[in-house]
Amino acid sequence: MITHSRTLAMIVVCAMPLTALAHVKLTGSIPAAGSTGAAPSQLVLVFNEPTQLVSVSMTRNGAAARKLENLPEGAAARFVLPAGKLEPGAYTVDYRIMGAD
Repeated sequence: MITHSRTLAMIVVCAMPLTALAHVKLTGSIPAAGSTGAAPSQLVLVFNEPTQLVSVSMTRNGAAARKLENLPEGAAARFVLPAGKLEPGAYTVDYRIMGAD
């Protein structure tokens, strides 16, 4: 009986979808969230595993979002993106990603 229980448990664990076990997360950024100072010339996004950027946009003080163009096409864990000319103010960066697998 014990052998069957172990075998059944292993089958259940092995049958779990791998996508449920892996989630891409942002682990860092430059500038860091909440930072202040001079406007950056670039934006750096660091993820815990390789991923593909689908879209990145920046919104200043609730104004219309500005979509960043010419995103890298390949998968990576670290992306360096030109920020362009930024006016003074608080910005929110929104991104969409797709797992590399």
